[in-house]
Amino acid sequence: MKFEKLTNNKIRITLTLKDMLINKVSTQSFLGNQTIPQKFLNSLLVEAEKRLGFKTEDSKLLVEAITSNDGGFIFTITKLSFYDNSTSNNSYKLYKFKSFDDFLSFCTYIKNLKLKVLPKDFSLILYNKIYYLKFSNDVTNSFEYILNILAEFSEPVVFSPTTEGLFAEYGKVIFNRNAINKCIKSFQ
Repeated sequence: MKFEKLTNNKIRITLTLKDMLINKVSTQSFLGNQTIPQKFLNSLLVEAEKRLGFKTEDSKLLVEAITSNDGGFIFTITKLSFYDNSTSNNSYKLYKFKSFDDFLSFCTYIKNLKLKVLPKDFSLILYNKIYYLKFSNDVTNSFEYILNILAEFSEPVVFSPTTEGLFAEYGKVIFNRNAINKCIKSFQ
């Protein structure tokens, strides 16, 4: 077994076929009974805490598993901390929309206000089937009223370095900067 710390929130555990045989775990056990892989993964996490100091208590985890060339497994485990205020990056704000239609409704509302100046530093990102509007705090100082309107169509989410990493690795940028203007122009 090989344990690697990739970042403070991400580790990789490599199991050879021999490791799997010693631990009486097979590929089929991961596909069938949910109890066996859960107990085995928990034991791996306990070992990762001992070896790497990787604590997962009270964390949501993203577990990615792929088979290796020798028939073993490679697990990449990421702690997801969307709601961890201690790691919050205060230079950005983040709002999530339940659907793209909610974002369109927000843009329609803004369009109907016929504002002369709109903020440009808004990006729309799709991650895990949820749409997020990301913008800098500098924007909100000038456009405070936008936050009040956003509250009607979305909900605030804590922006953290983990969130930024997940967006970079797994997210899809729908509008990079100027998201509100681009959305409004698509109506015309």
